[in-house]
Amino acid sequence: SVMRMMASGGAQQNRLSWLDDELKTSPKEGDVFLWTGCTVYYDAFFPEFGLATVEGTRAAVTVLNSLGVTPVVSANERCCGHDLLWNGDRASFEALAKYNVELVKASGAEVVIAPCAECARTWRMDYEPFLDGAKIRVQHLTEYLTERQGDLRLKNGSTTKVTFQDPCRLSRHLGVVDEPRAVLGEVPGVELDEMSRSGIRGACCAGGTWSNCDRFAKQIQVGRLREAKATGADVLVTACPKCQVHLACAMKDSKIGNEISIEMRDVAEVVASALD
Repeated sequence: SVMRMMASGGAQQNRLSWLDDELKTSPKEGDVFLWTGCTVYYDAFFPEFGLATVEGTRAAVTVLNSLGVTPVVSANERCCGHDLLWNGDRASFEALAKYNVELVKASGAEVVIAPCAECARTWRMDYEPFLDGAKIRVQHLTEYLTERQGDLRLKNGSTTKVTFQDPCRLSRHLGVVDEPRAVLGEVPGVELDEMSRSGIRGACCAGGTWSNCDRFAKQIQVGRLREAKATGADVLVTACPKCQVHLACAMKDSKIGNEISIEMRDVAEVVASALD
């Protein structure tokens, strides 16, 4: 419903209340456009999960700033429309796609960086017909950071064992598997222990497009969390806020919640916490 309101236009949004003076962003123009996605909505919609997915977005700005990048973060950004397209509402999706493309074009940005796997996939694959020849490069945040390896100044920290959840839209759809691992490998003290299924074989968080939430989805989520726990990792790292939402929901199970609960952090948070 919120996406359709955005597609119709006219709705007033408060998208930037998470920004503070420590985060350097440009409101309208710049070479790099940070596509923030719907994290500000997720945290408001699901307070019972105790999530703060917007912290991954904040961390993305922090990391980009450390690289000398002042990204465009627009108060007028709207949902990418991924879920509307996958649920069959193509008219609303196209309205959002056309609006968002024009918003980025007006900023003069040459690169769109998305911390969200679904936003990255939508921009790169589904927005292509609406770009009208505009040369806008679309990257997931981990792809951009991989290209800038060596530029980040990271400090040594205590050893932390992590495992990584491959978002379907990032791994299977875009083929981005090595980049998140390369980024984690650059962080001193972080040890990555892979789950039994990883990369393009990784299990889905079972909640794409918000269209299914049943016992089968729950079974997939519980199984995935058991895989994560079996690695002995302290933290389950994600590269998509939706993975956090759906897996956090499974952890709220009154019978097995304690068995499958594990701390989750966005990959940008892991990097930001190690900045020197």
